[in-house]
Amino acid sequence: MHKEKDVTEVMKSDGLPGFYFKSPEIERSGRLIAEQVESEIRKLSVSVEIHPEIRGGIPVLRGTRMPISRILAEIAENSRISEIAEDYELDNKRIADFVEGLAILFDRSVLK
Repeated sequence: MHKEKDVTEVMKSDGLPGFYFKSPEIERSGRLIAEQVESEIRKLSVSVEIHPEIRGGIPVLRGTRMPISRILAEIAENSRISEIAEDYELDNKRIADFVEGLAILFDRSVLK
């Protein structure tokens, strides 16, 4: 576990959080985690759309009117991604990218 003084959170020019590491070992492991989180945030931004004209700004699967909450509810009811895609005529890969991005994003602790 890294000590709080070993890592400093900074804001990058693209608006995503970045980190400054005070030792090379911590920097290497931190960069790997940060790159993975950034990749998953990109997956989420490609998979999810929030627009006031679409369902009043409720997050939906990009290019559809399917609320993300409905997809999560279907998964909670033990539906497979392929079943959700078929039942609602959605892109299987887009749903899978959303779920993967969300899972990896929430699998990380927040460094402060």
